[in-house]
Parts: sequence; structure tokens; C-alpha cells
Amino acid sequence: MNNPKRMLQDINTGKASTSFLALSCFTTAEKAEAFYASLRKAFRNVSISVGESLAEGYLTNEDGRKTVSAANGHFDFYEYEGCDLNKTFQITKNLI
Repeated sequence: MNNPKRMLQDINTGKASTSFLALSCFTTAEKAEAFYASLRKAFRNVSISVGESLAEGYLTNEDGRKTVSAANGHFDFYEYEGCDLNKTFQITKNLI
């Protein structure tokens, strides 16, 4: 929220998107790895901005809200106040 350059416009509505405030998640580890591989090809320093590790865990309705999953398995997750994903997620793989 502190960086207005990160405000993205929704292509369909032309309004500012809140997607950058969400956690970027995938339905499977394989889909996350494939997406990360494509990011690495397109952006040389992607590991600096989004990290280099894969974490896996389970999300519940009590943790927050998610958007509908895209065809590539991606969805945005908005954490509720008090949600602590450190308790349910573990880093499982280094992607570099």
C-alpha cells in the first residue's frame, strides 16, 4: 500500500486491484513450481522480489478468503487478522 507504482488496474473494470495485498498461492506444488520456472525465465532477479522457496500447507475458512483458482492453479489468499500460517506451512523445497 505504500508503493503506488504497485497499484494494478483490473483489465475488466479499470479499477485498482487489491491483488498485490494477497498471498499468491497454487492448488498444487507442481503448478507452483511450473509458474515459478516461467517467472525465472521472464525476470532474471525474481528470487529477490518473491523469494526462492516453496512452502506447503493447508488453508481453512478460518484463515481467510481466497479467490477462484485460475486454470494454472493460481489463487489469491487474503489472511484474516490473527491468522498465523507459520503454524501450518513448512518450506519444502528450494526452487533455485
